[in-house]
Amino acid sequence: MNSSNSIDLSFFVPCYNEADNIADSLDVIRSVMKDQKMTYEILVVDDGSTDGTIEIINAYRDTHRDLAIVIHRNTTNLGLGRNYLRWAKEARGVYYMLINGDNSILASDLKAILAERGKADMIIPYVVNQNDRSLHRNLLSRLFVA
Repeated sequence: MNSSNSIDLSFFVPCYNEADNIADSLDVIRSVMKDQKMTYEILVVDDGSTDGTIEIINAYRDTHRDLAIVIHRNTTNLGLGRNYLRWAKEARGVYYMLINGDNSILASDLKAILAERGKADMIIPYVVNQNDRSLHRNLLSRLFVA
């Protein structure tokens, strides 16, 4: 991560066709961070969406000018891993955290994860709501993990 002009935490928020979910994902971050004594930035990466996701992201940033939201847009889908590594190099945070743009993290879970910062080099939460996901989403998740 980039050490110049560092802040406490960089959120990496990837999204691909998440027009219905991205604003809620950003709201979770905003609501949790208002009670934290940390500086942060939100790096939102639209990975070639075709459903209006980028317009939602831009509108959110325009209505929440107090948030440090940096938007990156790929014209083609590059995939989660490639984007994760690419923007980790640009992130200014001492900590770097992935929050998916699909609104899959609860505010209470994000608070619990943040409470563990500094206790280990890496914190990897385990998603327990896998039965609530569609078959398609479960297959994609299993493929990604493999």
